[in-house]
Amino acid sequence: MTPKATLTYSVIAAFALVALFFAVGPLMALGALASLLVALAIWFWPTVGVVLMIVTGVGIPHLAAANSYIPISITQVVALLTIGSGAYSVWAHREQFTYAPHFIAIVAFLAIVMASTLLKPDMEQSRIGASTYLRAAMFVGVVACLAIRRSSFMTAALSLTAAVTLCSVLGVAEYAVPGFHIPSADDEQYERTGAAVSTFSMEDDSDTIVRVSGGTGNYNWLAYTIAVGLPLNLFWWRYAKSSLAKFIVVAATVAQFAALVLTYTRSGFIGLAAAVVFLIWQRRLPLWIPAAIIGVAALTSPLWMPQRFLDRVFSTKYLAQGTTTIRKDFAYAGWDMFLQAPIFGHGYGQFGPFFMAHSKSIYVPPLRDEIEKGAGTENDIRPHNLYVDLACDYGIIGLGAFAAFVVLLYLDLSAVRAAAASPTDADLALLMQSALIAFCVSGFFGNIAIMKIPWVLSGLAAALRRVAFTAPSAPNLTEFEPRGLANRFGASIAWKS
Repeated sequence: MTPKATLTYSVIAAFALVALFFAVGPLMALGALASLLVALAIWFWPTVGVVLMIVTGVGIPHLAAANSYIPISITQVVALLTIGSGAYSVWAHREQFTYAPHFIAIVAFLAIVMASTLLKPDMEQSRIGASTYLRAAMFVGVVACLAIRRSSFMTAALSLTAAVTLCSVLGVAEYAVPGFHIPSADDEQYERTGAAVSTFSMEDDSDTIVRVSGGTGNYNWLAYTIAVGLPLNLFWWRYAKSSLAKFIVVAATVAQFAALVLTYTRSGFIGLAAAVVFLIWQRRLPLWIPAAIIGVAALTSPLWMPQRFLDRVFSTKYLAQGTTTIRKDFAYAGWDMFLQAPIFGHGYGQFGPFFMAHSKSIYVPPLRDEIEKGAGTENDIRPHNLYVDLACDYGIIGLGAFAAFVVLLYLDLSAVRAAAASPTDADLALLMQSALIAFCVSGFFGNIAIMKIPWVLSGLAAALRRVAFTAPSAPNLTEFEPRGLANRFGASIAWKS
């Protein structure tokens, strides 16, 4: 662009900003200016869009969702800009598209989801399911095809940890800061200030448990997000060389663990424990480290443990009468539903109506009361199990395709571990495998296939496979040092070859 053209566009932009200032007011004008600057940043640097997609999709999906004021979600706007700028960048530089074997399973799964919109009678719910999974799979393509340089890949990987930390900090703020409140679609479960109050647990008890959800809008989802993301902190700790960088990693880990505790979600701890066992088995994590952490936590528990945490997480009383029992009822109803359509399933969102119509669970009446009060619809009721959820929605072929996706993703990461020239790449692949295991184990307790974090992991795995197999093993090509804000605080991370 010539200096004359630059001056012309600058003058036009200035006049437009002044006109907007008088037309809609200073606040809206500044918001429009900020949006324009972000859009330009995404267009010229697609990695900015990748980072924003991961942060909004994983860290604050509830806050970034569409609402009555914004008909399209922030994540979708960022995604559209990122896809546009990324497509132009790929075309301009004649880049090849990233490929990984687990993409075949993703395509097969999406084809089954799309076919369900034609085969199932509830078209509205089928389209919701198709839209949900297509938007989730969008993260795979964007991350895999744009994070193809070592610097952009490491930035994307770091943004995943930042997203997990962000929702964790928001969760802790919900609990600790008076008056801090993130609204939820289910306002019945929220106090006027603070975090969510669980009124559906230990029903015969007058006390309530305050549970946080951060930017995810659901305390179980926050727990699963942390369980999947927390093992990656071990990677950042190993390669953080400055004291400040290590302190940041420790602070992020503490915030994540604190938020996990405040979710009061036992299954989140189970998923994290599975990842830890895997790392111990792979000799990546010495046994004494988790043992020491558990010992210190037990000794200091009177100082930090929230009210009734032990009662909620470990008591046999809760196992006998808490919401654990409804999971069993969900599983039985899901099995009966699956047997009625084992091949192709019943279509997206059909479990709830089936459960309410056929189950003899004691939870059917209170659920019906909540629905009559406006807390969602029958289609919003899910079986709290990823595998039952997929089997009911898309039958054995849908469940099989998703299982193939997870298995092939694990094998792709194993291939990186075996063949990568850099130990850095192999180490990250191992820790991503542990995150995947945390996701799979957590899936036994929640319908989490539509969460963004497993799809981001998929895109990162494909990008890592490309970077590890195509980049030369020269030391200068396997070193990365964050610039800008990180350096201002004196933090630097060196990546060994």
